[in-house]
Amino acid sequence: TLAITSPKRGEGKTLVASNLAVSFALGSRTNNILVDLNVANPRLHQIFGVPKSPGLAEAFLNGQICVSRTAIDNLAVLPLGNFPVRREEPVLMVNGVPESPVPFLGLEQLAAFRDVIYSLEQEFDLIIVDMPSINTESVPVLFANQLNGVIVVIDSGRTRREEVDAMFHNLNERQVLGFVFNRFSSE
Repeated sequence: TLAITSPKRGEGKTLVASNLAVSFALGSRTNNILVDLNVANPRLHQIFGVPKSPGLAEAFLNGQICVSRTAIDNLAVLPLGNFPVRREEPVLMVNGVPESPVPFLGLEQLAAFRDVIYSLEQEFDLIIVDMPSINTESVPVLFANQLNGVIVVIDSGRTRREEVDAMFHNLNERQVLGFVFNRFSSE
């Protein structure tokens, strides 16, 4: 079970998670699943053309895990689903336009997440979890601790060293299996 994350948004972690899952599915011919935990920007359902719901949110609520098979042999997706948004959460304004509130996953969902991962491990050989950026507040870092390792995606042209260092204040560095330097330029 692998988490794919990054120090901040927009570094390409969903693209890396998707490509990694497709590569393993086609190359190893093992049964693989891609789980969308990117509550700030869930896109796996769009990328792989599967319904957004039921998904992870519904599995947390009722314990039923409904995975969707993709057009790629040996690859399934567990989309994010529809997490309820708390009314007291502030609405973010972007250029004067209200942005949809991002669901927040708290420690009360940690046991449900652990149960979902355990159930998926019984059926799938490889589980890749597309997580939000590690320096955001939308998902506690303890969710990453439920997995075997973390791969960190870094935008080689934008990410500053301080942002990577800040990530390690939240994440256990022993869990990091490696880095993907995205958008690398030879210049």
